[in-house]
Amino acid sequence: MLEIVQHYSQLFGPSGAEDRVITAFVNDMRACGLSPRVDALGNVIVPVREPDPGYPHIMVSAHLDEIGVVIRAVTPDGFLRVHRVGGMHDRVVPGQRFMFLADDGQLIEGIAGVKAKHASDANELTQATSIDDVYIDVLARSASDVAALGLRVGCLGTFTASFTTRGDLVCGKALDDRAAVAVLIQLARSLQDKNFQAGLTIVGTVQEEFSIRGGIPAAAVVQPDLALCLDIALATDTPDMRGAGDLPLGGGAVLGGFSRAAVNGIIPNPKLVKYARATASKHDIPIMFGVMQGGLTDGSFMQYTGEGIPFLDLGFSTRYTHTPVETCSLKDLEALARLCEAMIRDVPQQFDLTRGMHTPQHQQTAERA
Repeated sequence: MLEIVQHYSQLFGPSGAEDRVITAFVNDMRACGLSPRVDALGNVIVPVREPDPGYPHIMVSAHLDEIGVVIRAVTPDGFLRVHRVGGMHDRVVPGQRFMFLADDGQLIEGIAGVKAKHASDANELTQATSIDDVYIDVLARSASDVAALGLRVGCLGTFTASFTTRGDLVCGKALDDRAAVAVLIQLARSLQDKNFQAGLTIVGTVQEEFSIRGGIPAAAVVQPDLALCLDIALATDTPDMRGAGDLPLGGGAVLGGFSRAAVNGIIPNPKLVKYARATASKHDIPIMFGVMQGGLTDGSFMQYTGEGIPFLDLGFSTRYTHTPVETCSLKDLEALARLCEAMIRDVPQQFDLTRGMHTPQHQQTAERA
């Protein structure tokens, strides 16, 4: 798992420029004997097998993209001005290293400028710099120098960062959601025997960080009976997050019980939650329970495809999200992979996810009404 996470963390792939990640994911799926296809947006759809009669078709997804920036202007003296693409964190941008995708496909390094401490007043030293005020230094002296690098308005960029490990903990950029992409690859490898009855399609989605809607066409094509969406959960074991929940690194896979932001969210199907809990208990897989206010996943919009798809967010605790130093535990990723595999292998025939009260007493009451 470690090698996969490290490889995918280091790939360049902000929303709209996920091509390197798409190619790597397609190759890894093919190495598992599968036949992925890429849709018009860039979603990678990987059919694993059709369901046996009476068994549900399951979709498991994670997003391939990462947060980024887009060049909105080039100054005469060769600095870049940018807009955010996704939820880049204002407070951590100054002083960070960036990579930008040039027109010839090369990656050009830059640095988010930061005013010298010696020249900053007290207010400047304690205030965050808005990304609208940030400038990127690509070591150019003029706009023509920038053009010669192949950079222009509209080019996309993102953080560049080292990848470090200690014990089961890993730290790097884009673990949201490349660590979950690593889980998909582990899952595909574990299920190569196809010794299960459910249908399965694995999906790597694009543009999640940009609009949270990139995966909708994939869900419309797959039309699963239920779906598992793999993404980060906010770790609460750092000094500034204590009291916000109980999601330490190393505590196991996270069952998302609720997610909500300004525009949408997921309240999972209760029968699907019950099944996940029972499966984890049966296989001694450690799990935690998470509620996220202020964050969304792909499932928030994919669930409204067709006649509606029962979705469950499954995740892994992550520190310092949307920064170049996201941190998670390999133990949690292994638990997440085990839980997904067990849920796929164990799902029963005629799996009932219908809503409403279905006991004989409630049926009689409904008929009298």
